[in-house]
Amino acid sequence: MKRHILGTFAFLLLASCGNHHSHSHEHGHNHDHENCTSNDHGHDHGHSHAEEHDHNHAGDNKHAHNHGTIEMSEAEAHTAGVKLMKVQKGLYVQTIPVSGKLQFAQTDEFIVTATTSGIVNFLRSYTDGIPVSKGVTLCYVSSDNVLGGDPSKKIEVTYKIAKEELERKANLHKDKIVTQDDYNTALENFEKARIEYESVLNSKAKDCNAIKSPINGYVLETMVSNGDFVNVGMPLMKLVRNNRMMLTADVPLRYQNLISSVNDANFVVEGTEAVYNTDSLKAVKLADATSVNASNAYLQVRWEMNRVNGLLPGSFAKIFLYTDAIENAVAVPLSSLTDEGGTYYVYVKLDENHYRKTKVVTGTNDGKRIHILEGLHDGENIVVEGVMCVRQAGMSKSIGGHGHSH
Repeated sequence: MKRHILGTFAFLLLASCGNHHSHSHEHGHNHDHENCTSNDHGHDHGHSHAEEHDHNHAGDNKHAHNHGTIEMSEAEAHTAGVKLMKVQKGLYVQTIPVSGKLQFAQTDEFIVTATTSGIVNFLRSYTDGIPVSKGVTLCYVSSDNVLGGDPSKKIEVTYKIAKEELERKANLHKDKIVTQDDYNTALENFEKARIEYESVLNSKAKDCNAIKSPINGYVLETMVSNGDFVNVGMPLMKLVRNNRMMLTADVPLRYQNLISSVNDANFVVEGTEAVYNTDSLKAVKLADATSVNASNAYLQVRWEMNRVNGLLPGSFAKIFLYTDAIENAVAVPLSSLTDEGGTYYVYVKLDENHYRKTKVVTGTNDGKRIHILEGLHDGENIVVEGVMCVRQAGMSKSIGGHGHSH
């Protein structure tokens, strides 16, 4: 019995051990499998993590260095006409951008007036721009067939009457029959009539019913029509020598305190790209405006200069008035900027084959250069010609941490 019990106990113990061994084996297998996976994962993770870490680290560095970077070989840049400029801090003069106009200089304009009363008879049609020579007859002013008679005859009669009245009043004044006031009135009437009569006599003596050009120049405006009746002194034509011209800048009232400091300006005629400078053209600034222009409510600043080929009076212009100077300023050519929806960029060369698109904050410009407030540093090389080619290269093969493409 005892042996039977011991046998049974041994059997149960073996069964128990077998079950335990089976559990342990399964557990161990699963554990080994998990370790394998873990090891594989750990190996992969360790390898991948190291690679990813290195790759990401390198990628981060590459991204940090190459974000917005453009790849363009030296040969491509040369073919595209890319030219560079080194940024250097220096003196930059601030400007006020205004509009204005080129006009004939006032000293070059002449008004031709009627020297006698009568009807205008032009010898030919005078349109704006027709050249005229000094001494050439432009028209005649004739009193023939004028309703009411020859005006010069009336002037002569008025003069004679005034003269007789003055002589009569002078005799009466001696005898104190008329007052001093009566005598003075007669004297005044006589002087007016005498001046007008002598003018008529001079006109006839000089054959001044023939109106002649006083200058060599051009017709700027014809102010009367053929057959019009004119009185003495009435404007007939406006002529211009066209040797000098005037630049007029219309300045808003908010800049009135700066006008006195403005001596120089750049200007660009609308529809063209050439930039002119008043100082380079030896232009003379005229007196500052002391009142607002009645036609447009602006203050006007004017320069007078010699006529320049390619600049036509009557043209509108963008004008940049120079004011205060800034030291240690960064200024670059306008050609180096690209405008993307109101945000401005320049392209900085990093090495032989790479450029960086750089956002900048701009200030005023003078028609040639623009003041850079933020984004550029002294010593950087920027693209000043061929900018659009570099930009196009950036759109087609930009490199960096994102969107790598060729």
